[in-house]
Formats: sequence, structure tokens, C-alpha cells
Amino acid sequence: MTVNVFFDVDGTLHSGDIFENYIRKLARRSYLRTILCLPVLGIAFASHKISPDRRLSLSVLIWFLTFGLSRSSLERFDDDFINQFCASNCLHTKPWRELERHYREGAHLFLVSGSPENLVRRIYPNLSSDDRVTLVGSNLKRFMGGLCLSIRCVCSEKVRQVESRTGKKTYFLAGYSDNRNDKPILDLCEIKYRVDRAGEIEDWSDERK
Repeated sequence: MTVNVFFDVDGTLHSGDIFENYIRKLARRSYLRTILCLPVLGIAFASHKISPDRRLSLSVLIWFLTFGLSRSSLERFDDDFINQFCASNCLHTKPWRELERHYREGAHLFLVSGSPENLVRRIYPNLSSDDRVTLVGSNLKRFMGGLCLSIRCVCSEKVRQVESRTGKKTYFLAGYSDNRNDKPILDLCEIKYRVDRAGEIEDWSDERK
């Protein structure tokens, strides 16, 4: 019987956060747009910090930063962002060794991220094309001239999105994450591991009971 293993992505497989870096780069793309939208962006950012699982506040932020940009402009922006992110954020060696070990032992890997799934797939193309890897993430869609989030894959939504892919309640032999907000999905893991900022792994089971 195939066992499942869960890996968070940002802060677990690599340093840095894909979505956070994406938003920062969007803001730097046009300082004038950012300044003009500052009151709305400030409210949206504050709301996101208070409740990071809320989709609406982050959607407002993304929409204002992308409104009026053509598809081709966004595609060029994404290309530039992915190249920059891959060059500036290092992989965490020990979590990757664990991922490779579980894969060699026959596990099915679930990579579940709060970052947009299309960006994660392009950053990790080899994983996203493997039949024994299920990659799940947030979803950006076009809405009235800008981008917004149709799915914000964080907290309990990670569990719901995994179940929507598998069609059933899914349990895991082990789970690896850097974030306490992953508690809903880590509660489905028999063994839980915390990955710190330096990429070190420690047992998280007792701390989360």
C-alpha cells in the first residue's frame, strides 16, 4: 500500500516565500501605481496580517497591483520573477534529502503551498510532471482587468484542496512544515517535522499535541 507524505513548500523546501516575493516585485514594478493605491493597499495589507487565511484582503492587494496589465505583460513579468526567485532563494538541503528518501521508498508526495500553483509548478517543473507527486496551491484568475485569488490554499483550505484532488479523506505517514498555520493538515500526519529558517529539521510531534 502506498503511503502519503506531506511537504509544505515556502520556508520548507526553500528559503523565502514565493507569493510574498511576487507581491513585492509587483509593487516595485510601478511605484506610482503603488503610491496612488496606498490607502487601499494599506487596509488590505493590515487585514492580511491580522488574518492571513482570508482570501479577500489579498485579492484586493493583487487586483490593484495588476489592474490594466495585459496577459502578455503578466507573462513577461512571471518569466522575470521566476528567474529572479530561483537565483536568489536557496534550496533547503535536509528537507530535500527527506523528500528524495520518501520518494525512493515509494511514497506518494503531496506538495501543498499557499503560493500560486502556476508559479510553484514552473519553479519545480520536474516535480510537477511526476505522477507520484501531487502539487496543490493557491489559484490566481483574471477578474475585471486584474488578478485575484479564487483559492487561497492555507490553513484548513490545504486539507480541502488535497481532498478535492484525491476524492477522499487523506492521511500522511509524515509531514514537513515551517508554519504553525499548517496545523489542520499536520494533524493528519502520523509524524510531524518542523523545518526552521536555516533548513534544519526537528521533531514537532510533542509540541503540537
